[in-house]
Amino acid sequence: MDTNYYFCRKASASVMMAVFLFLLFLMTGMLPAHVLADPHPGQSKSVAIIGGTTLDCSSNSANGVINGGCLPVTEPTPPVGLADFTFTAMPPTNVNAANLTSYDTAVLNVASNDMDCDIDTLTASQKTDLVNFVKDGKKLIIYDSECSTQNYSWLPFPFTTSNPGAAGAHGTLTILEENILSSKDPANVHFIDATYLGGSTDAVGDMNVMTTYNPNWCVDMSGTNVNNVTGPVHTYAKLVAAGKEGLIIYNGLDVDYMYPDSTSKGSLELQKIWVQELQQPMNPSRLPCGVTAVGITLNPPAATNTAGTSHTVTAELKDLLGNPTVGTLVTFSVKTGPNTGATGTCSPADCKTDGTGKVSFTYASNGTPGIDEIEACYTNSQQVCSQTVTKEWKEAISTATTTPYTLSGKGGGGSFGLFEVMFGLVAAALAFLVRRQRIAVVAVMGGLAVTAVMMTAPVQAGWYAGVGGGLTRGDFSSSTLENHLIAKDYNTPPNAITSVSVDNTDSGWKIFGGYQFNRFLAAEVSRVNLGDTKSTVTGSITTPPSDIPTLLNDAADAHGYLARGWTVAGVGIWPVKPTVSLFAKLGVFRWKADINITEISTGQSVSRDENGSNAMGGIGIKHMPNPKWELRAEIERYKVSSDWVDFLSLGVGYRF
Repeated sequence: MDTNYYFCRKASASVMMAVFLFLLFLMTGMLPAHVLADPHPGQSKSVAIIGGTTLDCSSNSANGVINGGCLPVTEPTPPVGLADFTFTAMPPTNVNAANLTSYDTAVLNVASNDMDCDIDTLTASQKTDLVNFVKDGKKLIIYDSECSTQNYSWLPFPFTTSNPGAAGAHGTLTILEENILSSKDPANVHFIDATYLGGSTDAVGDMNVMTTYNPNWCVDMSGTNVNNVTGPVHTYAKLVAAGKEGLIIYNGLDVDYMYPDSTSKGSLELQKIWVQELQQPMNPSRLPCGVTAVGITLNPPAATNTAGTSHTVTAELKDLLGNPTVGTLVTFSVKTGPNTGATGTCSPADCKTDGTGKVSFTYASNGTPGIDEIEACYTNSQQVCSQTVTKEWKEAISTATTTPYTLSGKGGGGSFGLFEVMFGLVAAALAFLVRRQRIAVVAVMGGLAVTAVMMTAPVQAGWYAGVGGGLTRGDFSSSTLENHLIAKDYNTPPNAITSVSVDNTDSGWKIFGGYQFNRFLAAEVSRVNLGDTKSTVTGSITTPPSDIPTLLNDAADAHGYLARGWTVAGVGIWPVKPTVSLFAKLGVFRWKADINITEISTGQSVSRDENGSNAMGGIGIKHMPNPKWELRAEIERYKVSSDWVDFLSLGVGYRF
């Protein structure tokens, strides 16, 4: 036996096995998210650490901490993820609006050597520039490890802290919310071992506990320090201005265990918190704010309804460790708006929190359009109030008539174009050649049976081209479209959605060509049309027909689509017989999709174009009845935006 061939065959078989396993993960949706897409879209990228001139933990560094510890900025540290960020040291004197423009995240290291635990190292104008930085939809992270109490009244949401100083003590840490910042579930990738940090390091015993009566601060982690003060230590607040949502994160943990002691468990846990703060998306943050720092949360944060109906809000009370507060009297008030001072009813009727710490309040609109601002308060040595929520009352349409509608939607590869005409011409030419050479092809659903003379000639390197066609199926569903329209109030009486149907299957076509380097490897390019996702929505709306364009746009926003485009893929080939081979491919799909929604009775329509690049892959089997021709059956999976599309096809190819 040819030894070189033997080892080549074995190596190629190993590569093929890896490719097939990879594709199995791809097809079953088990592939880790970070392989195909950014797992934290909107995270920090360019980070300015305020507090010094260098990033080497020296006496004038930005990331060093005067009482011990240092914020890591390079890998290996070992917290994997730091390579995603670019860090720059910014001396406190350089903080201004112009210098901050280049960054999406600012870290205010109050405990750095140059700031020396004194927030007033920054001038009033510099503090204003930092606030405006956050208002621009960016992120501010504050560290003040083992500092004395600082005055954060310059922030939009002021607070103070209870600071024990460097006592080297242990404490108790509790995670209150499941999010990117932390998780108490060991199976979660964002898990933080709060028990270890509290009992085996001084990160919690020496922590600075936030004290605030501002309900905009939301609690991620709470704890009890050496002074037996219990309260929030890891918190966040969303700052919404001019349509942008900025984010402020406060971390009061003692970080002297963090770095350069980078290998101990305590150091690793603190480093992981740091990395996850940077990974936390902003604008929007999508953080749930399940527990506020003042202990009372009011939901929903915003709602819209027709004037003259009623509205319900629910207050939830939790203590500083996240436990429900039971039997507490809550008062509700409509502070501003057309229903200022309105009274209503509570559930429970006595307006005291139930066993889950919740109590609801319902009041009726007086029929006047406008926006109400609502607040809930309770007394805990002093009155503590929730964040303000809003209710927009729209003008009732008393004379409106019900207008039926039927929407016909389509999203995907579109009608036949230049490339589809090329497909037809190539397919016709290949069919003619196949007929002349008397090669019989019989395609049966569910498989491919071929009767031909078996040839044993080895596959030669060279160019090939072919065509294929079959069935496609996307994972967009009628419930997705219906839920979107329901969220837009199209099923709120007297509006009504009668039916929603989605057909996410179609015929797909492709032209492919490539170059086979040897028996085991090839590169392939395809022009693919996966067809269209079609939908029909029927219902009625009470707005005039001139408002149908709004309905059309709302439907287009959520409509799914298949696509057309180009693929570039590597192909691994596994010969199992002289004329039969398995193959697998993995590549990139550069796609485009057209969306069109039409209201049948009026003829009004709206169109959209979508495009992008995503992963694709496939597995298949091919048979070569002679050295020039191949017949193939394959299943491919294409990622199109956030959806998957499967393509089951039969094809014929010719080798040049």
